[in-house]
Amino acid sequence: MNHLNYKDINIIKYFLNNDRVYIKDLIKEFQCSEMTIRNQFKKINNFLSEHSIPPISKIDNYYVFSETNYEQVLKKISTIDNFSSEERFQYLILDLIFNDFTTLLKVSKIFDVTRQTLFNDIIKIKKFLKPFGLEIESTSYKGIYLKGDLSKKIDFSIKFLLKRLLERDFNPNTEKLYNNKVNPKIIELLREVVSEELESTFYNFTRNICSSIPETIGIYQFNSIVAFLIFLKSKNNTNIINFIPFDHYPSEVTDEYNRYWEIIKNSKYFKELQFLGKDLKIIAFIILKSHPISFKHKIFHDNKLEILVKELESNFRCNFLSQDKRILSEFFGTAQYKFKFGLTRYNIRKENLPNRLTSVFEILKFNFEKHLGNIYEEDLVMGTFLMKNILKQKIYSEIPDIFIVDYSVSNWVGDSIKDELLKNYKVKNVDVSSIYTEIDWDKIKKTYKKVFFIDINSNLINRNLNLEYHRINPICHHNNPYYFEKFGVKRK
Repeated sequence: MNHLNYKDINIIKYFLNNDRVYIKDLIKEFQCSEMTIRNQFKKINNFLSEHSIPPISKIDNYYVFSETNYEQVLKKISTIDNFSSEERFQYLILDLIFNDFTTLLKVSKIFDVTRQTLFNDIIKIKKFLKPFGLEIESTSYKGIYLKGDLSKKIDFSIKFLLKRLLERDFNPNTEKLYNNKVNPKIIELLREVVSEELESTFYNFTRNICSSIPETIGIYQFNSIVAFLIFLKSKNNTNIINFIPFDHYPSEVTDEYNRYWEIIKNSKYFKELQFLGKDLKIIAFIILKSHPISFKHKIFHDNKLEILVKELESNFRCNFLSQDKRILSEFFGTAQYKFKFGLTRYNIRKENLPNRLTSVFEILKFNFEKHLGNIYEEDLVMGTFLMKNILKQKIYSEIPDIFIVDYSVSNWVGDSIKDELLKNYKVKNVDVSSIYTEIDWDKIKKTYKKVFFIDINSNLINRNLNLEYHRINPICHHNNPYYFEKFGVKRK
């Protein structure tokens, strides 16, 4: 009989989270050779065959699970109790977050491993915690604990819980796998702190708050609130609010904070959560992170994200609106978080982009890697589409209304140029009038951004227009399909 280990199960998880799987992606994901992957395929397929489950199959140059065997695979691998060092790693950190102390003896019994194995896990965890300014220390008769400044422990704890929640959003099948007891230990630990019913209340409370706030709350902010509530429940009135330098914030920031706090207090589920104490006020600050005022005053501020957004403004030669800056910061902050903790969701690649957007993709890739490090290709593709929408709105706002002054009475030349502009260039409206008619220039100045005079002698042009005007040559226009770009009118 074939037995699967945690490496085999991780490959199955990868298949369940991706419609198409390429060998090169598995090599990159699991840091192994092509031969190793193919050998694991054989082992997995033998296991599936023994349980009458259709195997992994190849279509063209990629591999898939058949759609019909999804539930069977979940059900079958739910009985496997091989835990990887990564799964013990996750458990130990959550145990340290939720409890003041934990013991290696307790954890070794839970996972049925030696204490030496857990000592090796602790070495990895110490390296992981170092950038957060935290350490693991031990004390006699109590066990090991997280050592460090309380504010740093709080910040790290919420971020790590956020990782757990984002796993469910970016890998929807992950939660099904956990609930089917591929790794029941983490769920058991979580349920010691938060029951399913209470966690559901946390989500309903957060949804209710977000629906009452006109500003957009992204997935990162939404799950940050839920993660904070879980952490708060585990600590039972830690008085975290005392660590926020409220007195240092400008008045317009505190005004927004107070507005959000009123919304929170009046929300549908607030009374059910009042047992969590005055620290619930911190939710107002979590929401405030996504408000343009926070960017204005550099509060809750990630300087690298700000630099990235400014660099993109420079590259695309435009000024983003405050709302655009907030959306981009939230999106790329989440992308950074996803890569850091290995969260993927979309099976979308650069090849899915239209050719005209590849340059936008490359600009995003260069700037993100320059300022923030690595990023999944899927997020660069999604970011490219996001940037396209922002730039489209920006370009549209800069598309001019054009007024053409024709030298002929019948306007036939002007009408021809009007058709060319509307067909091939990014313009809103184009109107034509003959130089021989009476033109209301005061009205023209209010209505149009550009005036084109067709082949009219310069001394006939009114030089006191106080608006942008150009003399154009209809012969050059016919010979050059990009003629009007030199006057600031872009081709479609």
